Amino acid sequence: MTHTGIRAFTILFALLAAACGTIATPIWQAPEATPTRAEPLSAPTFPPTQVVVRPTEVPPSSTPLPPTATLPAALPTETTVPATPTTGAAAEDPITVLVSLSNPEHGKELFNTFYDEAGFMCATCHRVDSEERLIGPGQLNVGTRAGTPGHQSQPGVPEAPERYIYNSITDPNLFVVQDYPANLMPQVYKTLFSEQDIYDIIAYLLTLK
Repeated sequence: MTHTGIRAFTILFALLAAACGTIATPIWQAPEATPTRAEPLSAPTFPPTQVVVRPTEVPPSSTPLPPTATLPAALPTETTVPATPTTGAAAEDPITVLVSLSNPEHGKELFNTFYDEAGFMCATCHRVDSEERLIGPGQLNVGTRAGTPGHQSQPGVPEAPERYIYNSITDPNLFVVQDYPANLMPQVYKTLFSEQDIYDIIAYLLTLK
């Protein structure tokens, strides 16, 4: 080896020796833990449940229901008494209804009142306690005879008693009882009395039994 080579090797060795004296011994440290984020757990998924409703079952409801009131074993029922049906001509004649709603006491007062226009009061010519003739026919039981054969506004045509008496007051010559003359009864009562007055008189005459 030449002198130059030896010198170069010596310098290199010295550099390596110097470097070895400065190398620090490494100390092991545990690596720092890297924080990890836990993934949220997903709720388990279940297949939809099919609710089968049987005839005797009630489907569930999310709306709370009020408590069911307890009903009594038997509820009282209102008893309605049916009206007695009216048959025949009386059931079809509105005068029958109007007379049934009228005032017989007022009719009695009118029957016993004197009127200058007529020259009489009804009680002057008609008995109320007998069927016997006075000047005109007696009115006792007139409701039974009126509307029957021999006491009909149109012979052979049945009519309600109220209709027959109404016609006898408002149009006396429409039917004249056998053995009585026409125009015996005053013809002014249709204008002298109001309709309600006439219904009241008829209601009174029907009480004569």
